[in-house]
Amino acid sequence: MKKVLSLIIALLAVSGLVSAWPTNGPTMDDPMNVHQKLTYKAIEAVYKDNPALGSILMQYKDQLLYGAYDEDWTGGSIDIGGKTYTIQSQYHFLDPMDHAELFTVALLGDPDTSAADMAQRLYEKAVQLWKQGDRTGAMYYLGRALHIIEDQGMLIGHQTPHLFEDLEQEKYVENAHDFVENQISPTVADDILNNRVPLDLTPIKWWQIPQEKSRFIQGYDIYLTDNENGHMSLSNGVAWAYADLAAHNSWRYMLYATGKDINLWSEWGHLGSYFWTRTLRKGDRSVLKLEFKGASSITIVFKDIDMQNAYFKTLGYVEIYDKNWNLIARYAQDPNPLVDTRVTVPGDTVYIYTHVDSTAWLDSDVDGWAIRNIELHANFDVNSPSGFRTLDGREYSKVQWAVYETMQYNIRLLAGLMEKFFEDVGVTG
Repeated sequence: MKKVLSLIIALLAVSGLVSAWPTNGPTMDDPMNVHQKLTYKAIEAVYKDNPALGSILMQYKDQLLYGAYDEDWTGGSIDIGGKTYTIQSQYHFLDPMDHAELFTVALLGDPDTSAADMAQRLYEKAVQLWKQGDRTGAMYYLGRALHIIEDQGMLIGHQTPHLFEDLEQEKYVENAHDFVENQISPTVADDILNNRVPLDLTPIKWWQIPQEKSRFIQGYDIYLTDNENGHMSLSNGVAWAYADLAAHNSWRYMLYATGKDINLWSEWGHLGSYFWTRTLRKGDRSVLKLEFKGASSITIVFKDIDMQNAYFKTLGYVEIYDKNWNLIARYAQDPNPLVDTRVTVPGDTVYIYTHVDSTAWLDSDVDGWAIRNIELHANFDVNSPSGFRTLDGREYSKVQWAVYETMQYNIRLLAGLMEKFFEDVGVTG
């Protein structure tokens, strides 16, 4: 915690620091970092899908690549305990369900600025600059927006801001993030850049985002929280929606960063908002799919199950299914209100089906129902062989495979956002 407090104090002290990094930055002629490799591959994906638009992007590739690099450094950096922390990167955190930002952001007086919010701001700036005739500036800001979406492809860290608020898990998460970012991601990104792995880089169009949502949540989304304002929809902006979608996808692979059990909720924070429901009303129903690749089982701990209205009339139930839609458990009330209710589902996928009767009762609201805890138990070695092989015959470890899966998906999202950018500025190619 001392490290976290030191970081907060340092951030408060230097939040106005101006970046001292050079303005030219790395280009294709110089070694690229992971962000630039993903950005360049997305440019290629656009070129293959729409050569006219891809040609424009190639003209401004240096600005895009530098923006994808500079987004971390625009606010400067500080050194704590021999490690460099970038100021701007605190805005690159997003809980994919309640869209919380990293806690330092609120402390610095900029609340409600998650990674999705920041991506949208940068994207809108890019659109504005292009329309004003500043195309190099527009491409620089577009590159910065792309960086944030790329961050959401990290297996752990950028989509887990609540974990950093917990004294027990802050260092644990940071180490897991560093392991993936420094030891795994560079190799996988280099393989992707140089076509050493099979790739599907078909851009995900902006209008496909709602249907992509069905990979996570099916039916009417009762798992919304009040502040979401259109969960994974386009209501908050297209860049916002792309960042949110990237975070949802990579969250499924988070266990591969550690190979350990991760408790995703506690009284201290964690990902608590993930499973807080809004008021349930008659006729509500939804299926929430949780898929954690490679987990041998998923244990769900219910802190409270209450499907009654104010008149003690049972209005509905919650059902738990495994990957093959076998019914594991069904509850309308807590079996024992004095203890938590634990349900273990074999395999790496669980479906949580919630149903509220449509019959007209005197009071149609469910009095108080929530899923308050979920524990994931994964019994596997992240460095063991995955069975996935590169085109030159190397076998990836499980964690390499997970990084490859998220990076490939993110490139498709980046390409879709760049194509949407040209639509928004009136360039048809």
